Amino acid sequence: MTPRYLWWGLGAAVALFAAAAGTAALNPNDPVCARPENARILDLHNPADVAHVQDDLEGIRDAADAFSDAVAKRPIVSDGADAQAGARAAPMRARAWCETVLEQQLARTHGLSLDEVRRHRSQN
Repeated sequence: MTPRYLWWGLGAAVALFAAAAGTAALNPNDPVCARPENARILDLHNPADVAHVQDDLEGIRDAADAFSDAVAKRPIVSDGADAQAGARAAPMRARAWCETVLEQQLARTHGLSLDEVRRHRSQN
């Protein structure tokens, strides 16, 4: 391998790193739909586990509301009618999407079916 190829490789690596860093810096405050939860199998015949699911579902609602609020605060990129309409609907869509993602995560984390999680959601 010649020094010329080494310099080209080093230059390409530096350019790739700079591009990745620049991309990451563009949107450092993008909204995040996340809620940490420790994995543990729940038994829905146990009242304590049912209460745990109810608490988790309340936390999911809070996290989805916070995500929706953060989406609502993002700047609108265009003055076009479609962009305006999309910006008005984005928080509602974001809330629904976030709730769905977190409910799926809750079901996996606790060894439940999505139907079981949604059945308890409807009881609140």
